[in-house]
Amino acid sequence: MLHIRPNYKNPNLKCYYCSHNTPAEEYEETQRLYFIKSGLKLWLGYKYTEVEVHIPRCKECFDLHYPKWKVHFYRLLWLFCSALVFFGIYKAADLEPSVGVYAFAIIVSIGLGAALAGFIAMIFNKRSPKKGVRPLGNNDEYAPIRRLEGLGFLDYKPDPSKGSAYVNEDLTPDDIESAFKQIKAEDDCIISGL
Repeated sequence: MLHIRPNYKNPNLKCYYCSHNTPAEEYEETQRLYFIKSGLKLWLGYKYTEVEVHIPRCKECFDLHYPKWKVHFYRLLWLFCSALVFFGIYKAADLEPSVGVYAFAIIVSIGLGAALAGFIAMIFNKRSPKKGVRPLGNNDEYAPIRRLEGLGFLDYKPDPSKGSAYVNEDLTPDDIESAFKQIKAEDDCIISGL
């Protein structure tokens, strides 16, 4: 996997989300992008390159994106959703109580409760936490991501069963290498894993 990281030694580097604070490496956000190198016949699969782009973020924006009360709220929400799912499974199963039934219900309820709580959290995180601060997940304007998406990189893993992804036959390895050089020079990023 390739990694594109901002150069934190650059004194002019600013947080992507607020555009004025100095970012710190421990608060950065990441986004994965995928580029299809080749597609197999009959939609059996793809060969693709995976790139993880590290986005600079300051402590203030990190705290706005992940406030402590929100983290505790989501943990309680997960517990509540898991309890609801457990109760629903237990009542719907209408089986004799046993260790196996309880174990199955607990395992399934933890997973489904996490999925439900994660869906609710995703809805809440779409909103911008403060005026002038980009919301979490709004990374399309970050220059390295914009450049890679312009070349045909996708922000989702290609699914052969959908048939929605395409292979850009006109794009050569030199074009991709040129884009990486441009990201390295103009966006002052460090690229590793080449």
